[in-house]
Order: sequence, then structure tokens, then C-alpha cells
Amino acid sequence: MTLRGQAWGHDGETYDGQDMRHLVASFVRSGVVGVGDFLVTEQGTPDDTLNVAGGLLVVEADGAGLFGRYLAPNVGDDTTPAFTPTGGDGRIDEVICRVTAGVPAIEIVEGTPAGTPVAPPITGDNYEWLATVTIPPTTSVIDDSMIADRRTLASTMSSPAVVECHVRRVAVQSIPANTFTDISWDTEDADLDGFLTAPSVNLTVPADRGGRYLANMGVSFAAAHASQIIAIYNPWMGDRWYTPGAGTTASIPTSLGPVHADPGNVFSGRVYQNSGGPVNITAWFWLLRLTPQ
Repeated sequence: MTLRGQAWGHDGETYDGQDMRHLVASFVRSGVVGVGDFLVTEQGTPDDTLNVAGGLLVVEADGAGLFGRYLAPNVGDDTTPAFTPTGGDGRIDEVICRVTAGVPAIEIVEGTPAGTPVAPPITGDNYEWLATVTIPPTTSVIDDSMIADRRTLASTMSSPAVVECHVRRVAVQSIPANTFTDISWDTEDADLDGFLTAPSVNLTVPADRGGRYLANMGVSFAAAHASQIIAIYNPWMGDRWYTPGAGTTASIPTSLGPVHADPGNVFSGRVYQNSGGPVNITAWFWLLRLTPQ
């Protein structure tokens, strides 16, 4: 290893791709930059592909001769390649984002059909794992019930932040009109210390996990209405409401924090809509522990 002639940032220098990867690596570990970035979900009308949300992804540049990390932007949503329909046996596939010759692309790593399928190995370099898709036998349409989120959250090199809990509402939940309704979380993608036993509306801070937290939630409505409100609740700050304005069916995000939470404190998500009748929703919730108490 030889030090380069000038330190990075010296006036008059020019920089190549490797220099930029070094710069990214000096600030953040690999993973998604925002909690909703590159989230893999079913299409608005489910089919044989999946939707990949827009955002930023930091990808480890671990191929031969490469150093540092790539920053891969996804401007607007993207679509995965089509999944191969299953026959008499189910299959497990992986969804990744790989950078090849500087170009990021969404790939499917296809497993082998079996009565009891197993996840395929992900080989090669320069990729980040986004999701696992478990496809039942005789299936050609992929929906949220088959998806397990595998993203990690990029963090600064000095940050001890840890995603403690990531849960979703996969089965549609009916939200009555003109009533603030708690979301009942039915799927745990990650729960390091027992914040939730699904199904439950509350994420409860365990005995040894007090500290400063950042909570993030997104809700998708089956139909758009003029007044849609989503909120994250915590006893220290009450409800943090977010009103997106004009009705939308997109995954509407909101966040709460940083906020202190003692053991036994709860976080929960709430929804309001004024359509005049019930509306179905699905949702996701991240709980990031920034620092110990």
C-alpha cells in the first residue's frame, strides 16, 4: 500500500471513481440511507414482479481491485425482473441490488424448487441484500405475504445506531372512517430484543434497551381520500401526526424522534381517514436505537 501524492480534497486535484468510493466509505457503512429506501413490496396490482422504492443505497465495493463503497440512487420506483412461476414445489428467491461496471441493477437470485425449499446462496461481489421472497407451489403472482425485508440501514462510521425492530402489517387492516385506529402489526422481519409478539399494536422497550430512539412508519392506503392522517405514538412526545394533504395510495412515511424511551415505554402507529366508509391499509414500522440511555 502506498499513500497517494495528495490528501483527498486538496485544491487543484482531480478525482476518479475509486476516490469517490473512498469518500463514501469514510462516512457511512453499507445499507439503505432512509428507512423506506429500496423497500421491496408488491405492485399496486400484484403480478409476477415487485416494486422497489426509490431512495439511496450504499453498496460495498468488495470486488477484486475495488475499494470503498458505491452510492446507488434510485430516482422514483423501480421494478424487479419477473419471477419464474412455481409448479408443484415452492421456491425461495433473493432480491439484491448489484453494481456491475459501475451500473446498479436489481437482480433475482433464484432458488431451487423443493417440497421444503431453502434459500439460495448469493454469490459474487458488489451487492446489497434487499429481500427474500418465499413463493408457494403453483404461484405466478407475488404479493407482500411472501416478502421478508432484508435491508440494513446505513449508519455513520461513528454511530452505534442499531435497528432494534422492523415490523409490518402484511394482511390488509380495515380502518373505519373518522376514527383514530391503532395498527396491529402481524409480521416481524427483525426484532432483536423482544419488542413485539405479533400480532400486537404496541412495540414495548425491553428491560435493558432504554435510550434515544428514532421511529419511522409508512402506510399504504387502498384508496385515496382528501384527509388521511398517520401518526407514531410515544408517551414522552404523545402523537406525532403527519397529514400528507391530497389523498394518495402511496406508502406515506412519517417519523418521530430522536426521543428518549425508558424500559416499558411503548411505540405504536395510528391511522385516520374520512372517506365515509372503511379503507384497507398495509404498513411498516422501523425502530432505530440511536444511543443507550
